[in-house]
Amino acid sequence: DSSADVNETSVVTFNLSTPEISTRAYSDGLSATKLQYAVYDAAGNLLPELTKTDGTINKSTTVLLQLTNGNDYSIVFWAAAPNAPYELDFENKKMTVDYTKTVSNSDNLDAFYAYQTFKVNGQTVVDVTLKRPFAQLNIGTSDYEPSRKAGYVPTKSSVTVKQVYETLNFASGAVSDEIDATYKMNDILRNETFPVAGNEYLAMAYLLVSEDVVNVDFTYADASDNAKTCEVTNVPVKRNYRTNIYGDILTSNVNVNVDIKPDLKTLVTNSEELAAAIKSSGTVVLQDDITPETTIDIKAGVDVYLDLNGKNIIIDPEVLAPNGNGSHYAFIVREGGSLVIDGDGTVETTTPAPILFYPAGDVVIENGTFIRNIPEGYTGGVGSMFVGTKPTGGWESTGVTIKGGYFDSGYYNEDAADVDEILAGTKELEETDDDIAKRGAPGDSNKTRKALKDNTMKMFNRSNNYFKIYGGTFVGANPAWGDEGCMLPTTPQYLRPWSYYQGALLDGQTFHEDGIVLPSGYAITKGIAEDGRPTYTVTYNE
Repeated sequence: DSSADVNETSVVTFNLSTPEISTRAYSDGLSATKLQYAVYDAAGNLLPELTKTDGTINKSTTVLLQLTNGNDYSIVFWAAAPNAPYELDFENKKMTVDYTKTVSNSDNLDAFYAYQTFKVNGQTVVDVTLKRPFAQLNIGTSDYEPSRKAGYVPTKSSVTVKQVYETLNFASGAVSDEIDATYKMNDILRNETFPVAGNEYLAMAYLLVSEDVVNVDFTYADASDNAKTCEVTNVPVKRNYRTNIYGDILTSNVNVNVDIKPDLKTLVTNSEELAAAIKSSGTVVLQDDITPETTIDIKAGVDVYLDLNGKNIIIDPEVLAPNGNGSHYAFIVREGGSLVIDGDGTVETTTPAPILFYPAGDVVIENGTFIRNIPEGYTGGVGSMFVGTKPTGGWESTGVTIKGGYFDSGYYNEDAADVDEILAGTKELEETDDDIAKRGAPGDSNKTRKALKDNTMKMFNRSNNYFKIYGGTFVGANPAWGDEGCMLPTTPQYLRPWSYYQGALLDGQTFHEDGIVLPSGYAITKGIAEDGRPTYTVTYNE
């Protein structure tokens, strides 16, 4: 509100979230449950009464502060585990690591922070994503089994890193007080998935570093305390990045690889890497076009954020291995799992055979182009882009949320070409006496109603999942034609054109006897594709 009076107070709402949240894995962020924050005036002076050291956060939270209109402020947020070895000095805007309390293989060392300046000018809502101030160091080996056969199985490990730092300045982001730090011996967790396929964890640590290289010594020991040490020099590290050291470490000190991945994301360039990346929760970024050799199968308990990154996923049934029932599903999301797709890229099928999505779990589509190619002259069957069975928790327990993107099912029945005009009352619905007698009945064969139903089903829903659509462009099918959304103006008892399939598409849309009524905030714009088929673009302003 630009008219807010200077010197009056307004409530500033901070919506906080930590990134890379998943169900249970290193770097899932779930250990950072203690929230602390401090507010500073325009001169940088701490405002003690607005400092809080005992807050909580669980993936996200909201902080409300009453501040003076017209004034400039800065604020620092810090989230970490309750027993994490970090000492905060809000007066001097810094954090210090107590390395006497650091241990290897502990996700309790994970932490997040944000420093932000802002002006108060009326009631304000600020979205803040807390970022990691650390680099994550992962050490893995590909030869556990050969080592076990040779009689040596490591059970615990420690890490010493030269050229890390003790102090972080919240305001500038600078680090200081260089130190050689040792992370004490701790059990190796064997149920964690190493970021590079074919390797298992030997050690993990979070490092406060500058953008530089470090020298790493790591020691591992078996149950009899038979210890061995390996040194790796000039290891690249960077905050909020993941550095991986891996290879035949147990049986050879020569075959060691080092790589660095940005933003704690997994970058994939081929089908094998993609298949490995989706086995655990996290962000997966395409670096090249990929033709998967196996279905992209998100298991229960796994949450994947897939960034198409302007690249293409090409589903080719000649390459993609069929599932157990003989069909080809491009994406399967098991109940209890989730998949978010974003990025300006394309997912397309080379033939009508593959089904794009089997959403038994939660699917969220933020962006992308999704196309099923139909060869010229093809007259065979075309299924739905979304196909699945009702989840055990009930059809509203999981669902599909579409917030953007372009969707072309490859199907369009032109007998539905007049539907928009019929719904608008500018054309009459053509019905025979038999059509009228069978309105809404399973045997209804009216060509307009049948085309309307088929166009909608081929695009959206034979999946028995709950659909919510807040955006996107759809070729040949209007999301508002969905169950509980569309009535041709005939009788109040009719019509749900495919009512025997579950799925209310537009959020909040209800059955109305006079035709389509859009929920508040929605708009749908009709357009024309290059080949003359209609397109429907959904926008939603909350």
